[in-house]
Amino acid sequence: MKTNGILLAVAVVLLPLSANAEGYSATTQEKFNKLDTNHDGYISQAEAKSHAQLMQKWSTTDANKDGKIEESEFSAFEEDMMSKKMMK
Repeated sequence: MKTNGILLAVAVVLLPLSANAEGYSATTQEKFNKLDTNHDGYISQAEAKSHAQLMQKWSTTDANKDGKIEESEFSAFEEDMMSKKMMK
């Protein structure tokens, strides 16, 4: 019975964390979709002009150097920006 109590306590603690992760992912995806104005699944430099931070970090964000930002690259960029904000 003690094990069940511990598992329940862990679940209660982790549940809000998983909800935040899902909310963050949705926000990142919404930002990506908003920037991807032609809905081709990529952000071009022309589409990114409205996002100053992305333009500043373009060369490092475009990890595969194909000249466009895919959703996974944008997600990594957003995570980097969030971690830098948390460090301040």
